[in-house]
Amino acid sequence: MRIAFIITKTPQDKGFSSFTKLLPLYQKSHNLAIYLLGNGVYCATHGHIHTDLMHKMAQKHEVLACQADLLTRGLDKQHLIKGVGIFTSYDDLVEDLMEEIDQVFSF
Repeated sequence: MRIAFIITKTPQDKGFSSFTKLLPLYQKSHNLAIYLLGNGVYCATHGHIHTDLMHKMAQKHEVLACQADLLTRGLDKQHLIKGVGIFTSYDDLVEDLMEEIDQVFSF
């Protein structure tokens, strides 16, 4: 089963905390995709409280940040931790969710 997590919250937000509590239930037995949107792109930058968690996730699962949301916040590929990819449009996200994902969680 392929599970997607859509993260729109900063690492300091309660929504992100909910994600970290739910993640262990799925990370060992499922193929995960983590999409970082809006302020969620900060989760994949250097120096945040959960940088290590996102780095570990990027080594085993697909972690993608939205290019437009990065640019809006003055960020680009060089600000991201190793292993995090970029998707270019929300159309790409919707297509991936509809065609490749069995279950979606949003935080």
